[in-house]
Amino acid sequence: VTDFISRWFHDIVPSHLSESSASAKQRARDLCDAMRDQSILRCLATRPLFLSAIATIVSRCQQLPGSCIELYDAMVELLRNTGSCAGGPGTNQPRCCFEEVAHSVHQKLADSPDSCERPTDGISHRALQNYLVGCHLGSLPDTSDVISQRIAENEDWWHDPARLAIQCTRADDETALIGRILRTDPPPHTLTVKHWHLVRICAQAALELSLADVVADRLRRWLL
Repeated sequence: VTDFISRWFHDIVPSHLSESSASAKQRARDLCDAMRDQSILRCLATRPLFLSAIATIVSRCQQLPGSCIELYDAMVELLRNTGSCAGGPGTNQPRCCFEEVAHSVHQKLADSPDSCERPTDGISHRALQNYLVGCHLGSLPDTSDVISQRIAENEDWWHDPARLAIQCTRADDETALIGRILRTDPPPHTLTVKHWHLVRICAQAALELSLADVVADRLRRWLL
């Protein structure tokens, strides 16, 4: 990985972006340092396609996106534009089409007898698919109901798309979405496994969004 990044910034960046060799070399070192410090980048970099995408994004944007969601979003847009340049569907197709296809594939795999375990540990070759599925879920008018239903069907399979749906909801109101997902206020003795799964998913998303107090408040109301 380090060798690839060094060669990328040595051979490609100066010639294509009119950047000095010294500056490109420093940015290569900065990206290698980020790879060592951030587990998400280390895991993504094990996939050649993702590694190339990260290098391209950093080359063009001068810095890494500030969050996982922003990184996934930049990677999706890069791949769409690359497809257009190569004569593929590219930007001629609305982004929602890619999201719908990802969701359809994910749903079909969920119906497979082999889909008994979560398809990713958060970052793997399915990371972009999970992100696109999450974007699709987040764009639905009944996102909270769909997430609740999917988690009841197969929590392992839908965990990561549901978490990402909260983080990238199109409504730009993650607090309200979390509130709707956890809207049921059952007495303690009626809490089900699904309720705890939803709390865990919302808590993970809330931590990424610095909204942990929202989930904590709802959980207190469930338990008190």
